[in-house]
Amino acid sequence: MNTLRIAMVAALAGTAVGQDSVSVAGGLPGDALSPFNGAQVRKTYVLDLSPGTTSWGNAFGVAPILKLSKSSQTFYNSLGSAHYLSQTELRNVPYASQGYAYWNTPGGGVNENRNNLDGNQTVNPSGASTQFSAMIAEFGFDNGGVSYNGVIGAVANYDPSDPSRLFVTRVHGAVNEAANGAGDTAQFGAGSCDAAGNIFWRADSFGATGAPAIAGQNWFSVP
Repeated sequence: MNTLRIAMVAALAGTAVGQDSVSVAGGLPGDALSPFNGAQVRKTYVLDLSPGTTSWGNAFGVAPILKLSKSSQTFYNSLGSAHYLSQTELRNVPYASQGYAYWNTPGGGVNENRNNLDGNQTVNPSGASTQFSAMIAEFGFDNGGVSYNGVIGAVANYDPSDPSRLFVTRVHGAVNEAANGAGDTAQFGAGSCDAAGNIFWRADSFGATGAPAIAGQNWFSVP
């Protein structure tokens, strides 16, 4: 039996290996989700993996599972730093969400302000699935030049009979300022994630310009 291994790829500005999305306008501002918009904290979508094989015959599935956020009007998105896939999977579990957006034309996506949602289809998988999770830390600047940090997590489910299609639930787990330009109250360092979708990260107040700044060194978890 061939096993499809999954490699984590963060969707940066540039050529996508697998399914990605682009703004209907083209060019800036792009279609990356805002970390400061509460309506964009949780999004669900279908992700089809592009197959690849190593010289040793190992099969891989590659796709941009998480697209980084847009914290500044100057750039398409933030920069990614530490990122993780859960070391284990959960089997025979329900899908994490009820419906997932699917698109296969330019302009489709999950950003209601930058994509053409009319071109999307909603896929509703059922039955038992296999589940793993991913996370990535991101950094950059807001519109005022203040240091921005964020942590994004994702739960990915798939039908064991077709591991080439992932059903992704993306959640923006944390930001270090209440609004764009409000001032940063913490700095983040990514920790890890588990198959249940819990993400873990570290936070301190180094260089914080906002108030009230977080005190001491802290570890956080968000399910």
